[in-house]
Amino acid sequence: MHSYKKVLVILALILSVLPFAHAQDEQPQAGGTLTVALTEEFTTLNPIQLISTSDIQLTRTLYETLFRIDYSDPALPLVPHLAESYTVSEDGLTWTINVRQGVFFHHGKELNADDVVFSLERAKDPNISYGAGGLQFLESVEKVDTYVVQLNLTMPHFLFAEVLEYFAYAIVPSDRTEEQIATEPSGTGAFKLQEYSASEKAVLVKNENYWVEGLPYLDELVLRVIPDRKTQIAALVSGEVDAVSDVGALDLPILTAQPGIVVEQTAPFHASPLLVANTTLAPFDDVRVIQALKMALDRQTLANLIGGGLAVPSADHIVPPGHPLNANIPVPQQDIEGARALLAEAGYPDGIELTLGTSPVVYGAVELTVVVQEMVAPAGITITLEQVDPSMYWTTQYMQVPFFLSSWSSGNLMGVIPTMYLSTSYYNETQCCGEVLDNLIYSFIVAKTVEERLLAAAEFQMFVNENDGHIIPFIAPFVIAKRDNVFGEPNNYLTVRYETSWVK
Repeated sequence: MHSYKKVLVILALILSVLPFAHAQDEQPQAGGTLTVALTEEFTTLNPIQLISTSDIQLTRTLYETLFRIDYSDPALPLVPHLAESYTVSEDGLTWTINVRQGVFFHHGKELNADDVVFSLERAKDPNISYGAGGLQFLESVEKVDTYVVQLNLTMPHFLFAEVLEYFAYAIVPSDRTEEQIATEPSGTGAFKLQEYSASEKAVLVKNENYWVEGLPYLDELVLRVIPDRKTQIAALVSGEVDAVSDVGALDLPILTAQPGIVVEQTAPFHASPLLVANTTLAPFDDVRVIQALKMALDRQTLANLIGGGLAVPSADHIVPPGHPLNANIPVPQQDIEGARALLAEAGYPDGIELTLGTSPVVYGAVELTVVVQEMVAPAGITITLEQVDPSMYWTTQYMQVPFFLSSWSSGNLMGVIPTMYLSTSYYNETQCCGEVLDNLIYSFIVAKTVEERLLAAAEFQMFVNENDGHIIPFIAPFVIAKRDNVFGEPNNYLTVRYETSWVK
């Protein structure tokens, strides 16, 4: 029996008896400090240039977007947030947004239309914004009145509100310089930045003027960088930290055996970790090499082993299971002989050697790459792992080598898909397929009817499965471990929203 299969049998026995926490009927208490352990260092304070998941955690607490997804509802409905209301023209080309009144930035400026215009113009500028690709449909933003803006699109986009929920399109104050935004963040969020060290921690304090009455409950939120997973768990058990923001299968037996520790999870929408092959670089410029890699994987085993039995096998696209746009295309089954045949057709009859950049920067990434290395070997695929420290991964491996690791969450599809797949996007990791893939994305964006959108989404998913360089073996839930005196709406802090968290 392969070594990973032995581990899988043991893990399955353990997971069959593991309890997960359920919401408790407690009344919120104001005050106190919540300390959360993060794995990655911070790389920026600028919401349009985020790279690490720690960047996202921090900016989500400081800044807010026009719309927000309600993660407490399994259907993930979109609700206005800094937008109070909106209308869409019949042709889908013009969006009129009423900006919420009575909202103030941390430095005292009142939110108005000028801030929305300023923020979206910055966010769609490819010279400074990493998320500009997702806003390429936005032709212009106009101030109509003090609290009214008009968005003019280049093509009909009836789901554009979902795009605007994306964290890269947070609203920043128009009276701040680029230097101030990069060094002195001032948002409308529930917490204000008090202390910051990119390699150590961010200390945030309660925004006393937060526009949602009664929130936040906490006086202080500390996001602490602890790169080593074992050290994170030890800190949680000892009470040095109150929560660990992202845990996985290999930690569950340890965590759930500890008194005073509870584990909670979301629905599966977390494509993490995943593998990325740059389709413009050899040998991945031959799609048969990518297809052979995909064919050599046993996805159910990977979902069980790395995803802890909580993950769902995936067909290499980002649309999560249960989402209305998921076309339920068949998940590829492992076919070692088929993978060998594809490699032979591609000119590698004796097999192929690949180097894969890896790092513990993403939870479960090293474990995934080790298992994949062993799993694909019988197909003639020899993988050499090049592991680097988390502090070096984003600058030396990510999008710097032909074959590397990544992580995406798909709760907001209309924000993620253009950013992840469009040829013009900074985050187009695979560089796959140019106008062909772009047009597939456009086709379900402009669709007016549900039927048209479902058909276009299915075509997109099938094309990505067959041609794109993202290898997404499973979609997993987001899992957090915390001490039993930490409460709040689970779907808020599980999705990096701490305003309803409180400590007892």
